[in-house]
Formats: sequence, structure tokens, C-alpha cells
Amino acid sequence: MASAASSAGPTATNGSSDHAASAGSRSGARGSGVRGSHSGQSRLASSGGRSTAGTRSLNRPDVGKTAGGHKAARGDFGTALTQSDVHSHDATAIARTASTTDVATVPAATGLTCVVCTEPIRLYSLGPCNHRQVCHVCGLRMRALYKRNECPLCKVAQPMVLFTSDADTPFETLLKRKWPMYGPLQILCETELVRDAIRALLQYRCTACNHVSHDQNAALRHVRTEHPQLQFCQVCMDHRKIFFHEHKLYTKAELARHQRDGDLDDPAFRGHAECKFCRRLYYSGDELYYHLEQDHFHCFICRKNGLYNVYYANYPSLVRHPACGSPVA
Repeated sequence: MASAASSAGPTATNGSSDHAASAGSRSGARGSGVRGSHSGQSRLASSGGRSTAGTRSLNRPDVGKTAGGHKAARGDFGTALTQSDVHSHDATAIARTASTTDVATVPAATGLTCVVCTEPIRLYSLGPCNHRQVCHVCGLRMRALYKRNECPLCKVAQPMVLFTSDADTPFETLLKRKWPMYGPLQILCETELVRDAIRALLQYRCTACNHVSHDQNAALRHVRTEHPQLQFCQVCMDHRKIFFHEHKLYTKAELARHQRDGDLDDPAFRGHAECKFCRRLYYSGDELYYHLEQDHFHCFICRKNGLYNVYYANYPSLVRHPACGSPVA
């Protein structure tokens, strides 16, 4: 049996069929986008100190706690809404407020773009360090989804932040004013409309009909019951740190294309990586690499001789391989 390392990604050698197959042809790291793009995550992930030296360090989603104090299920990235958030505010009105407050009615700061998402800044996410290089959407995303409460530029802790359009006044001075607060995340808001926009971004809202659910499990049940022809990509749900309403709903054919080739509206995303041994999808090449290293086998002699990214399904297939010319004891 002949096998060779593939420059496109790890090569998986299947012991049962004695042939080499690509286990990670789509092995480039693809993160979740700050504005919903698969390709934009790298900037935000880098603030968490992701290391690429030596063995890859995966940016795996942490299981955090929701505002109610209970443990969040894997993929339950949003902050749990209170009953008042769901019922005391009209969902459609709040959703409309979210788009008009931070896009249409608030002018962008001239020449300033967010260092995380590179979009024009409509509202600053301002903390004690007085850095005004992060927009309010990325500030909310970091606090609610990444569970990180520090400035992405200087790493100074931000127990409280202000979402404001004020481009000059220091944080300490602004703090003396009376601000509406979004309590679960300790965010002071310039106006009530801004607070409503925050609620809208954190809602578990169905993009097919605008129905708002109390939590993610309820939202998923709603989709299964009311829109049986549509479904989410579970791989994306488990790994992408985006707001619930930013997850796409797919038909069966669209989901297959998304997982195999990517999305037409996001050319940077080219589908999920698949383990040819397990026939299981992984979000990107990083997760596939970790899986291959942990659950499958490689020959250390071959690696020493410069043959990398070749894996074997099990130990018997590793013992039988002739690539390095030396039996593995």
C-alpha cells in the first residue's frame, strides 16, 4: 500500500481498504464571523490569545453560564432572556428597532471602523480604558457570546461598558450621567432604543417568521414544529459564536451544499471538514486536526523522515503500513 502526504491537508489511511484518502481536503481554519461571516472570526479569536505555534490550540466554544445562573448547553451562546424580555416587548418592534437604531438613525463616526469587524462604528463600546475602536455589536458579542469582559486592545478589565455615540467625553465623565442599563451584561445604554436593540440582538428569534422563544431549545423546537422543511447546520450551531438570529436556515438540499461546498454568499467558507474514517463533520481543519491527533494514529518514524499529515484509522492499520520501511512495534 502506497501513501503520500497531501499538501491540501491531512491524509487518512484506511486500514480496512488499504488505500490513502484525504481526511481534510478543506483543512483551512474557518472561524465564525463577527457580522455573521465564517471568515471574520480570526480578529476576535486572536484577542483570546490563540496560539498557532507547535500543536494547534483550538478555539473551542466554552460552556458558560447564562444570566439566570444555569449552565448553558453546548451551542447555547446567547444570554437567556427573562420573561419580561420576551413578553413585555413586542418582538417585531424590537427587531425593527435593532436595525434602525444602530444603522439608520445613528450616524457613523467619520473615518472610524471597528478593529474587530472592520465595519463603520455607529456606537462605541466604551470602557474604563477609553478606547473607542470597538463597535457596540462587537462589544456585545464579546460579553454575551465569548464571555470576555476586557478591552480587546489593551486587555483592561471592563466590568461595565457604555454604548454611546459620544466621540470625545471620557468614560469617567459619562458615567456620572443617568443611563438606561441592560443589567444581565452590565451595559449602560445611551438611550432606551439602544437597550431595545441589545434585547433584539440577544433574542432567540426565528428568521422564518420572527417568532421569539425564551431560550435556544424552545427556538429549535419551534423550527422543527412550525418549519419542518427547514433546519440549521448543527456543526455551525455548536461552533459559531454568533447571535441566534444570524444562524441560517436551510432546506435539505441547501444544507448538503453548505456542509460540502460552503455558501454562495460567503466565498471564504468552503464547507466543513470531514473525517474520512468516522464520516463525521468538523467545523474546520483545526477541529479535524485535533480529532485525528486524539482519536486516530500516525507513524512517528514517518514524521521524523518528513512525511506529515498521514493518519491511520486504527492501530492494526498503522502496524501494517510499509511507508517508512520499518515495522512499528
